Amino acid sequence: MTKLGAFELLGWQYCITHDILKRVCPLEAELLKDPTLTCRVRFRLAGSDFPPFVVFKIFCKSRDQNTHYITGKSVITATSEAAVDACKLMGYRTYYNQILQDELQHKKYGITEELDVATIRDHVQYSNLMDEVPAYYGGRHNCWRRLSLHDFPRSMIVYDIMDYAQSGKLSSRLRMELPFLLLRPQNEETCLLLVKSNTLMCCDTQFEKL
Repeated sequence: MTKLGAFELLGWQYCITHDILKRVCPLEAELLKDPTLTCRVRFRLAGSDFPPFVVFKIFCKSRDQNTHYITGKSVITATSEAAVDACKLMGYRTYYNQILQDELQHKKYGITEELDVATIRDHVQYSNLMDEVPAYYGGRHNCWRRLSLHDFPRSMIVYDIMDYAQSGKLSSRLRMELPFLLLRPQNEETCLLLVKSNTLMCCDTQFEKL
């Protein structure tokens, strides 16, 4: 069932990405419509115990292949007047907590600013850290996020798969589609054919609802 769920999620990336995002985060779903950005949503199975759960993450690039995130941490320097104004607006306690958090992150991870990056490995570590750090601490807050069963469209067969993994109840639709879904691809062409078939099933179902 885990392999079957992972295979179905592969078809999601080509079919109902926008539908899922509209349910979970409508504002980010609108961002994907921006013609200047090339965005892709990837789905994965995660969890240390069975059954696994589904997580997703948005990968985004602009036309010049560089997406720039503007934060107070990167724009406001410690010696500028803007830092003094920020301290007055935020309050001393909040401002000092921000500084303390920066120091703790630097001691824990070592590479927390662009100035710390010296190699490709450092850049990858820095980029991954920025994805995990919340926006209010200067990060991108673009980590892997969990989807619940309620976020899945009931028209999708993957809903039945994840429901079966969690409750152990086999729906009539899944029982009918299971022989086809459990076909083992013999080569890459067969694998692509199965993915496209599942994708077409997803899209046909969506069109029928319309």
